Amino acid sequence: MKVQVLHALALALCASLFFGCGLLSLDEKNGGLRNLIERNKSNWEKSNIKNYSLSYDKTVGGSETNDVYVLVVQEEIDSVSVGGAAAESFEGFLTVDRLYDEIEKNFERDDRGTFQVNFNEEFSYPLRYRMLPGETTEGRGVVVENFEVLNDDE
Repeated sequence: MKVQVLHALALALCASLFFGCGLLSLDEKNGGLRNLIERNKSNWEKSNIKNYSLSYDKTVGGSETNDVYVLVVQEEIDSVSVGGAAAESFEGFLTVDRLYDEIEKNFERDDRGTFQVNFNEEFSYPLRYRMLPGETTEGRGVVVENFEVLNDDE
């Protein structure tokens, strides 16, 4: 009897950890993970957050870009700094929408390795994603270190 109760508690804990925070790790394209991405993206879009700041670290293959700060005003990048230094161009830097585009693009790759993603429960932005290398692709990932909604003037 005690073993059954412990087994049920362990199963419930694992399920809440696995699904509650939106983290899935799979070796194949899976409808559940695709649905999780789509559901969170839809929730993000419905939130209609236009002004926010985002700090993240990004890895592609062996190269890392750390301490990236992006200020988004009216859904457009207003400023970017990397390691505290202002960026001249905003090309290639992430907003939440661009991060979703990157996640979807990499999730759909046929040559990717294991894919993991989890989301913020309050605002539905991606907290992190990680794609392990495949046979012909480098691994990559993003970790959002800080996210702050700024006052909308509307």
